Amino acid sequence: NFSIVGRSEQGLAHKMKQMRRITVTLAVCCVCTLMLNSLPLFYGYFFVKLGAPTWATLDQDIFVANNVNPVLNVFIYLYRQREIRGGFKILLMGKKLNPNANVINANN
Repeated sequence: NFSIVGRSEQGLAHKMKQMRRITVTLAVCCVCTLMLNSLPLFYGYFFVKLGAPTWATLDQDIFVANNVNPVLNVFIYLYRQREIRGGFKILLMGKKLNPNANVINANN
């Protein structure tokens, strides 16, 4: 029986699947941050000063894009991560979260 630090092959496979899921979630959030935060700021601060085309609402558009990003990240995490989704449901229902729980279940 193969095990590392008391984990079976199935346990390791499950852990690897969880790690892949959080890695993809973080990658999606990073791309959103790049597209909605970094690139608009970079364009507004550097390219416009170098003569790139601009428009009347550029500053407001950058402001909105920058503020949409954190809200979008919350929804990405809630959609992709079961543990965070369960904790958020518990928070909305006004229940106490057990800090020693390994798995968060909003039905408890």
